[in-house]
Amino acid sequence: MKGQPFTRHFLVLLGGTATSQLILVAITPILTRLYSPDSFGLIAILTGILSVLTVLSSLRYAQVLAIVNSDLERNNILFLCNGITIINFVLSVILIRMFGQSILDWFDTSVDPVIMWLVPIGFLFAGAQNTYRLLHIGRRNFQIIAISQVTKTMATVILQLSLFTFGEVGISIGYILGFGFAALVMLVPVLRVAVLSPEWSLVGILKAAYRYKDFPIYSSWAGLINNINQYLPYFIFPFYFGVVGTGLFLLAHRMTFAPVSMLIKTTADVLMPYAAEAHHEGRLDALVLRTIATLTAIASIPCVLIAVVSPYIFPMLFGSEWALSGELAKYIAIAVFFNTIGNPISRLIPILERQGVGLGFNIIMFIVRSVAIFMGAMQNSIVLATLYFSISSAIVWCGYILIIAHLSGASWIRSIMLMIRFILFPVVAFVPYWFTAFFSNGDHLTYAFMGFGFIVVIAYGLYATRQGFIKS
Repeated sequence: MKGQPFTRHFLVLLGGTATSQLILVAITPILTRLYSPDSFGLIAILTGILSVLTVLSSLRYAQVLAIVNSDLERNNILFLCNGITIINFVLSVILIRMFGQSILDWFDTSVDPVIMWLVPIGFLFAGAQNTYRLLHIGRRNFQIIAISQVTKTMATVILQLSLFTFGEVGISIGYILGFGFAALVMLVPVLRVAVLSPEWSLVGILKAAYRYKDFPIYSSWAGLINNINQYLPYFIFPFYFGVVGTGLFLLAHRMTFAPVSMLIKTTADVLMPYAAEAHHEGRLDALVLRTIATLTAIASIPCVLIAVVSPYIFPMLFGSEWALSGELAKYIAIAVFFNTIGNPISRLIPILERQGVGLGFNIIMFIVRSVAIFMGAMQNSIVLATLYFSISSAIVWCGYILIIAHLSGASWIRSIMLMIRFILFPVVAFVPYWFTAFFSNGDHLTYAFMGFGFIVVIAYGLYATRQGFIKS
């Protein structure tokens, strides 16, 4: 791997992602005072629906855009993806017309009919954003992707702040149109080339569709189940804990995921083209170990800190009605930590051409998570449902990381040792706090140990991050 280009591209994309997440985190305390948990619950349902539909927008052919080496083949795939996305958009309009109200009744929620018609629009915008993001990844235009991420967040929050008087319709419009602005930013630089370039043909499109047929056959199902897995609580929680409970979970998940989502997305996007190159040159094992070490070193810090402070800071930042979200966040941090490592690593499955393995993982994850949430629901506890969901997710993700490391030629024992090496110290730093917090109720010694843990973790984080990048 060429170190300097990789690091430069990583930092460019990280900057854009970090900026967008900081904006989102800064504005969220205002949004929680303008919108109720019910409105956030509706956004959770929309997020889950669009996450599933986005996988189907191009039938996963868009993934080829990030790993193919030929510009001619990339152009053919791009036209194929656009055509499939438009066809699916038309189909979604027809389906909403036929079954939209039945879907809302299934979720047992009554909303403005306008929101139903936002789903096909969101499907089109989210699908286009995904396609052109992967196109720019393949071309290594990471600056454009970074700009689109900031644009998406800015457009979303400005619209949601401006339209708060419309309630659930306002927050939904802002969420949907954010995808449209992001897609537009990425579309403009390639529009002329995509339309006028002679380097595409119908025969080429059909050949590319056949050559990469495993993506719709295997990867689309794996991606579909993966996205259902990722947002499974958004589909199940409304039945057991209502829209309000779903909204509380959404805030907890969003705020827990925010500090590391920039790391996940940045690493995954930058890793794909370089991993394809490393695989062809027989260097993929070293890249995988380095990535595992780096992600563990960085992710351990925010995840441990969130597990400690979220019950204290959520009521202060977001209002007393969101206090339960703070309790949920400390458990969600467990799953988020392993997701931070596993999600980027899982992007190697198409490169390794082991889509069947990816499909198997997602089926297992779906079953395990569904059972975990059901167990919590049977105890009528959203806290236990979240805890079981997080622990089961962490176990399955850990196993998947080790499988991918083995398939890439890396030692799974070495992978385990790297994860233990970089997570152990942040956890141990807070053992005195957890011990005193268990046996006391907020005395001065407890808070002193919390402060001690903060200082140690932050100081060690600088060292661990450097070790993860350099000596893995």
